[in-house]
Amino acid sequence: MDTYPSLKAAVDFINKLKNEFNWQISSRDTLMDIGCGKTFYCSQAIVNLFPDFKCLIAIDKNADLLQWRPRENKRFENLHKSNIIKLLVADVEDSTFFENYIDSVDKIVSRNVLYHVKNKIKALRNIYKTLKPGGAAAILFWLDNPIGTWTTEILSMRKWSSFVDDSKPRPPYFPSKYRETYYRAEMEALGCQDIHAVTKSIPCSYESDKECLGELLEIVDDLINIPPTQIKEFEEDCLDIFKGLVGCINGGPITFNIMECFLHIVK
Repeated sequence: MDTYPSLKAAVDFINKLKNEFNWQISSRDTLMDIGCGKTFYCSQAIVNLFPDFKCLIAIDKNADLLQWRPRENKRFENLHKSNIIKLLVADVEDSTFFENYIDSVDKIVSRNVLYHVKNKIKALRNIYKTLKPGGAAAILFWLDNPIGTWTTEILSMRKWSSFVDDSKPRPPYFPSKYRETYYRAEMEALGCQDIHAVTKSIPCSYESDKECLGELLEIVDDLINIPPTQIKEFEEDCLDIFKGLVGCINGGPITFNIMECFLHIVK
């Protein structure tokens, strides 16, 4: 459920930090990619855009995701073999893990991760304490996305929950209770030198019920096994629940907004 699931989007994100926030990375710098996922998109983007750094720590709470390697990215592979890129299992909410990294990281990125995290303030505090004084972190996450809410609802429905494949992890989704002003205030209270906080509303739409249903089914395809005799009923429920969430129950185009928050902090 990545709004922009591509290496190019991650490169654009890192370029934004480089060009708009003057991120400069040298051979002395330690970097961290929190919630790197199985594609390592942000880590790969850093490798592609910056010629040198001391260490890049890519972490994810799911150990299985760290088994994959972007072998088509030879530089990434070589840096990992040289132990310059380190892959570690860790949860951004786990303060114990971050105790080992207090004041030790120059730059941190966390892209499309915090909506999977229940205690976002705890996560942000861990990020803050990990930064060196003068270090910077960039965090991008959904404040609200109806698709995330829909996924949780359809997989939790009593009628369909018995068909969910429990051997596969469900993507957790925790929409934010707060707007970016709250996160700005929290970062100010921690003592950040500089805070940039922006909320962006991303308009989304589907031209037809068929297009909408196709994308919804793709999201849960690997997570649920519906008997052939009940597929039509399941598809109807999928559309009805999603239309109810976005307010299209009386017909008309299926349109909605994703609320996205971008935080850039300097310790």
